[in-house]
Amino acid sequence: MMMDAIPISDEARAMMDAAKAALSKGTGKRTRHPGGRGKVNAARWRMLNYFVDRHMQALPVQAAAVWLVLFRHANFKGDVSRALPVLARDTGLSLKSIRKGITLLESAGLLSISIKGNNLDGKYTVTCYKLRIVDK
Repeated sequence: MMMDAIPISDEARAMMDAAKAALSKGTGKRTRHPGGRGKVNAARWRMLNYFVDRHMQALPVQAAAVWLVLFRHANFKGDVSRALPVLARDTGLSLKSIRKGITLLESAGLLSISIKGNNLDGKYTVTCYKLRIVDK
């Protein structure tokens, strides 16, 4: 398998194993969020509203678009993984604009990268992001 030829950290391997396990479960039921769905949804709405009210006007369009797409796919902890071409497709922006948006979000403290993807033979691997909880 090609993935075995690429050296990855133990943390990345653990995340990949957890993702494979979650995909292989195949249950039709959704698991409940800790603390109940209402509290999770309320926290996500607060985070979104805070971003729109406090940060979106000060950010360039590409940074705001990247943050919104990442937020849409993030779990309740703010963790999300996406490849650059997927972000480009979802936002309608070029790869160069996506990279610039990510850099701007990092410098603004709204985003951190926990595992950085690579371009392997023209195919981008997934990058794992952590959205900063900005509702406090």
